[in-house]
Amino acid sequence: MIRNFHNSTQSTDISDSLPKEGHSMKYFYGINNNNHPLTLFFIKFISQDSNIDIHNNTSLLNIKISI
Repeated sequence: MIRNFHNSTQSTDISDSLPKEGHSMKYFYGINNNNHPLTLFFIKFISQDSNIDIHNNTSLLNIKISI
């Protein structure tokens, strides 16, 4: 789960930026609460050695994030 992305962030921007950081994902989607979008995105990563350090990332797309 990634926090702090604005709900208007394009899904293609996120899916394009993670491989540039060396991480592979299966899918992701934005989380809604009673049909109101939140600043949370659920991401399912592919099991790889390069995805172990995903928790060390503090920014993505020039936004401070929390994983």
